[in-house]
Amino acid sequence: AGRAAAALRAAAAVRGDMEGQLRYLHVELEYARGAKRKEVLGQIGAIKEGHLSDLRGAFEAYESAFLLDPTDDALRAHYKYVANGLGAQADAAKTMLRVAPSVKDQDARIRIGVDTGELLVAGGDLRRAKASFASALAASAGDTVTLLRAARGLDTIGQAENDPKGRVAALEHIVTRETD
Repeated sequence: AGRAAAALRAAAAVRGDMEGQLRYLHVELEYARGAKRKEVLGQIGAIKEGHLSDLRGAFEAYESAFLLDPTDDALRAHYKYVANGLGAQADAAKTMLRVAPSVKDQDARIRIGVDTGELLVAGGDLRRAKASFASALAASAGDTVTLLRAARGLDTIGQAENDPKGRVAALEHIVTRETD
């Protein structure tokens, strides 16, 4: 049934029938496991987000896919984008905070932490965002771009809180990372 649904979905895609694609993706989802399930959920989210303007449905699909593979950066970016569009930053951040400790790859865990911090800043929770960014910088691992995002996030918080010491520390991280 899963293969038949995939074939029917491909035919619906040729016709440009988004509702049909979505219907067959839901049938595929019933039979999919593991990586295939994440892929199907991502496709459901993309159709709901891009073609049907159903941000709530896209958010739910992306969240389910994120829970299956939190290390997928592109998927997490869509999840963050839709959460920001819905004003559901707190919900997405809560999910990311719950999942991050189970991620084995330290670089991925740092990226998730920085994404969480950005969601918390957007949602107005500066205290928890500051902790997420500081944790990412304290790990002293991770790629330069991610660590720069964390340092810039701390600088933004320092500006908002009128904290010159916090800003100096954040700017030191920025200068150190940008010269590397």
